[in-house]
Amino acid sequence: MRKPLISLSLLIMALQACSGKPAGFQGDTASVSGATESGDAAGRNFGNRDAESDDATAAMPGSIDGNEELIETDSVAMDDSIIYEGVDATISVPAANTAASADNTASTENTGNTSSGSSGGSPTTPETSGSTGNTAATGGSPTLPASGGTTTPTTPTPAPLTLTITVPSTSLRAGSSPMQATAKVTGQTAAANVLWSVKSSGAQSAGTIDETGLYTAPAAGGGYDIIISAVLVDDPGVTASVTIKIVAAEQIFVGCQQGSEFFPITADVYQLPVNTTRLPDFSAIGSKLTTVCMDQYNVAARDWSTGFPGVSGLFEWFALRTTTTLVAATEGTYSFKLNSDDGAKLYIDGRLVIDNDGQHAPTAKEATVTLTAGEHTLSIDYFQGPRYQIALELYWKTPGASSYIYVPKASFK
Repeated sequence: MRKPLISLSLLIMALQACSGKPAGFQGDTASVSGATESGDAAGRNFGNRDAESDDATAAMPGSIDGNEELIETDSVAMDDSIIYEGVDATISVPAANTAASADNTASTENTGNTSSGSSGGSPTTPETSGSTGNTAATGGSPTLPASGGTTTPTTPTPAPLTLTITVPSTSLRAGSSPMQATAKVTGQTAAANVLWSVKSSGAQSAGTIDETGLYTAPAAGGGYDIIISAVLVDDPGVTASVTIKIVAAEQIFVGCQQGSEFFPITADVYQLPVNTTRLPDFSAIGSKLTTVCMDQYNVAARDWSTGFPGVSGLFEWFALRTTTTLVAATEGTYSFKLNSDDGAKLYIDGRLVIDNDGQHAPTAKEATVTLTAGEHTLSIDYFQGPRYQIALELYWKTPGASSYIYVPKASFK
């Protein structure tokens, strides 16, 4: 049976597809001879084909300087379905074309963000997962992102609202002037829109509070707690409360950490050795026992055995180091009178003004000083010897006044 013929042009086209460059140009052409082959200096010689043999030999150039040197390789068996009759074909492929062909080959691995061309010539879409970059597909069709790589954004959960109540003092004397309470939501500077209420811890009067948070204590009584509460109007589940101690008129000291608007005098309490006769060196008598507060130096002579908040058994052999800020309304000459049982000393701006020290019954001493208008540091050191009488009173005459009065609470800060 006669073997089918294949035209030389078809063979050249087939080899052209492998080489990546068309034939028909100088340096890139395929030449045909009866027995030998030729090509340009950069070409590759794929050998000749014996018309009567099924073997083909291929030759590769040894150099690219124009003196082509052929290298014989092993024969390659051809399929019997392809035969060349009476002609040998040699195809020369330049080395540069081989490199270009390699560059034009679609890559299936890409670790960068650039898509490489596919064998089908179609653009590709990067995978969203499972690769180290945007790998090009080799099938020639766009690749859509994998559904597993989709991230759904989440909305942060807002922090819960916190309501706080602020008051100028956690103790309030019965019958005193009103006290302003303030409610705020944490993180906000404006006052919160709240509903106010007040109740007593027992059966006693709780006083009243208005819609702005202004609280008025009961006119009399004391010695119990009241609770001021607030509810956020926009969210009734958000509430806050604060406990206030109602102080009876006869109670001198209240527990505190520092002075406040309603009890502006801070007093550190120290225990003294028995039979102390004068004010101690406070730096040498050890640590304070507690801190209490007073609203005025208006402790008239009285029996006293109640002790202090937190130290109820201390009613003799103790000392107080009290401090506050005195506000002088005008500049001028001020007269002070200090009455105490036992000893006491008055200091203004660090200067000793009255020395009424010693163990004695209620005794008063006076002094005159010139003060500028404004704030001045005032302190009184006091000690109590044996039980049971105490007294600590501070009076003044302001410029132009004719008689002594207690230095009012409004003049302390």
